[in-house]
Amino acid sequence: SFHMPLFFLVAGYFFRPLPVWAGIRKNFRRLYIPYLFTALLLALHMMIVAYCHDQDVWGVFLTRLRATLLGSGAPRVLGMKPAIGAIWFLAAMFWSLLWLNLAFRTRFPWLVCLLLAALSFYLRGIVFLPQSIQPACSATLFLYVGYEVRRHALLERAGRLTVSGLRQVFCPPLCNPLSAPAGTREAIPAASRPWLLAAVCGVLWATALSLGRLEMSFDYYRLWYFDMLAAV
Repeated sequence: SFHMPLFFLVAGYFFRPLPVWAGIRKNFRRLYIPYLFTALLLALHMMIVAYCHDQDVWGVFLTRLRATLLGSGAPRVLGMKPAIGAIWFLAAMFWSLLWLNLAFRTRFPWLVCLLLAALSFYLRGIVFLPQSIQPACSATLFLYVGYEVRRHALLERAGRLTVSGLRQVFCPPLCNPLSAPAGTREAIPAASRPWLLAAVCGVLWATALSLGRLEMSFDYYRLWYFDMLAAV
């Protein structure tokens, strides 16, 4: 599934480094308060349903409290039950933004993000960290990639190259270097790069779809960095 990596990539695209405590306060208001509020609504709903069906309301309350404290998106992580459900990403986003903010306090933030992802991968199935901290470590890498895409204006560059490539395909005079204007002959070889890049990405993505598996909610990457690269 690529939608969750895409979510963190987009979040990284709009990321701005902040002082650590300022970032914690801001992201707690924006992420953890909605997380707790939604968890409370879910608990109340399930308690009302249990009451209407003459079930153990107190037991449902304790189950939902445990799920809220664990903050796991999937109960398959070391048998941790129950899962909090789809709102796990709010907790994961809080922690990943904190890790990325701390990474930018170092000389090599990219290395810190890679090490966090590696640590998360190797600890999966050995140690369980609550509040989706382990998926957050992997998500930090996606956040960093999104940040770098914006910092280096890669989307704008890719857009210009794609337009050049389309022009080369649909404008026959430019396809023939001898008939192209002198000022454009040098740019023609570079215009084919988007199609080469698209072909490489297509092969990479198809291979990951057939052989790999990526489930961020319980931090599972069958092919590890290959799955991450394909998601990007």
